[in-house]
Amino acid sequence: MNAVASRDDIHMTAGQQQVAFSLTPNFYQNLSDSVCFYQIFNSATPNSLKIPRFIDHFINGIKTPMLLINTGHRSTQIGVKHKRLHRNWRDFILQHQLQHNETLVFVPESENIFIVLIFDDTGVEKNFPWYHTFNVY
Repeated sequence: MNAVASRDDIHMTAGQQQVAFSLTPNFYQNLSDSVCFYQIFNSATPNSLKIPRFIDHFINGIKTPMLLINTGHRSTQIGVKHKRLHRNWRDFILQHQLQHNETLVFVPESENIFIVLIFDDTGVEKNFPWYHTFNVY
């Protein structure tokens, strides 16, 4: 049996591709309306992590804009104010022990839900006890 499925075996709409990575296997991304982005954490200004302008179309119509940030099995609702992560952001910083110059990669999972990957200043992904565990054979 062939372990690799052909493109004909995958039923997706135009503009979608299958993306697999360590946190969410079989993740589908609609390429027409979602883009990953990253930000460098600066410990001198921890409350000023700015989100890109294109995120506006996800949160413009919401009275109290919130993003759901997933890291492994843990989810945190983060408030957005003036294109900056605001409410509960400080808790996220403390829970994930964010350090100066660490990189946060935001991967869209749906309209206002993002998976966040955290890399230390050497480029190695940080792992926490609540992250998914995969066995590799």
